[in-house]
Amino acid sequence: MRMEQRLLPRTDLRQLQRQILSPRIIQSIQVLQLATPELDRLVQQELSENPALELADGDTSGENPAEAPPIDTHGEVSEAEGDRIERDLEFLERYNEDYAEQRTQRGNASRLEGEDDAKIEALNNAPAPGGSLQDHLTRQLAVLDLDQCILDAALLIIQALDSDGLLTVPLESVIGDKFGEGSKDVGEEALKVVQTLDPPGVGARGPQEALLLQIDPNDQDYELYRKVLAEHWDDLLKNKLPKIAKETGYEIDDIKFAIEQISTLTPYPGREFSSSSAQVVTPDLVIEEDTDAAGGYHVRMINDYLPRLSVNNEYRKLLEQAKDKETVDYLKIKVENARALIEAVQQRQSTLKRVGDSILQHQHDFMEMGTPGLKPLKMQDVADELKVHVSTICRAVADKYVETPRGIYPLKYFFVGGTETLDGEDTSRHAVKDELHKIVDGEDKSSPLSDDAIGHMLTAKLGVKIARRTVAKYRDQMNIPDSRQRKAY
Repeated sequence: MRMEQRLLPRTDLRQLQRQILSPRIIQSIQVLQLATPELDRLVQQELSENPALELADGDTSGENPAEAPPIDTHGEVSEAEGDRIERDLEFLERYNEDYAEQRTQRGNASRLEGEDDAKIEALNNAPAPGGSLQDHLTRQLAVLDLDQCILDAALLIIQALDSDGLLTVPLESVIGDKFGEGSKDVGEEALKVVQTLDPPGVGARGPQEALLLQIDPNDQDYELYRKVLAEHWDDLLKNKLPKIAKETGYEIDDIKFAIEQISTLTPYPGREFSSSSAQVVTPDLVIEEDTDAAGGYHVRMINDYLPRLSVNNEYRKLLEQAKDKETVDYLKIKVENARALIEAVQQRQSTLKRVGDSILQHQHDFMEMGTPGLKPLKMQDVADELKVHVSTICRAVADKYVETPRGIYPLKYFFVGGTETLDGEDTSRHAVKDELHKIVDGEDKSSPLSDDAIGHMLTAKLGVKIARRTVAKYRDQMNIPDSRQRKAY
């Protein structure tokens, strides 16, 4: 008997309740997770695109624009008044496009010519974005006298470089057959050109070649450097100095001298370039001593980087008096968008302040002792205290920084797992790593400590039972070489 499948009406259908997030809530979530530079760019962009948003005047410091009373849009107006609103609307649309230097106010004369516009001033003072490594290299190519095919190939190579300034993909895959039968030769010639550009070592196909490109052929010790790098790269990485000395015929002191000189070069030339244009970290809040309480601290928000925002009064007035639907809809969208951004920024600052207060409560000892004073802390713990979802805490601390008496730290630094000590207390992994670093710094480099020995020392110092493989894991995370590589000859 063959079984037949039939579609039958289901009797167990359930009614599902779904939460639909409003655009305003979505914007608040997005603003919360923005880093300081990104938030500043968003505010500058909104100032340029929405004429209903403006910088708050100095005499509105006590006013919260996000809590402005609802605007009444009911009633009727005369035809003449409607025409007047339309003219004002057209003017504001033009203002939105080209930032007119003069602004009109209903019933008042125009502003005096030449009066400073705070919005324009803020936009003009916004920092310009820095150029990329590719831009830097392309500008250098522009002044060289190159055949067009070599120039085109060099541009392709530049675009293929990674953030370290290295060409980590095969040259043939970059050039392909774009230049006919001679593509391979064109590609190799173009790569040589790229490798002559600044920063030195750019265009290398790996860290080894990047260092080779940086040593000076006219240096009297060039051959020593070249042999160490070109013929004993693996031995160099493994710190096998006696083997290098034996096979090259140089004294071990000569090898040590060569390594000292090579260490002044950079195996990642693009990384050095990008760091010079990196943005300076801007803390969102500061934890400082409370002068009114001995041994106490308090959290203070840093709002200097963020301009105070308000809703343009002209738009408010227009919306109060506008009656035709097209005008009302246009003005309402602009005003509501301005209010939504103001509320989102205020909510972000409020949440950051609450998170900062909670961090201070848990990590008070860090302010006194530094890393050894860190306590284990989970984001879920703070979320439970503030009665918010843990994802809110994740967004709040992402790419945010706090200035403390011990320096500037990312907020994420204070959320760390723990290791139980022999007496049952918890100590943070940061504290264990900090002590591990001190042990390695203080060891005898002619006889460096094994991971097992470091584990025993951590137990004696912190009372932490820690396995050898855990020491190795922490050491790798901190970029500390193993005992063989740390050995000094």
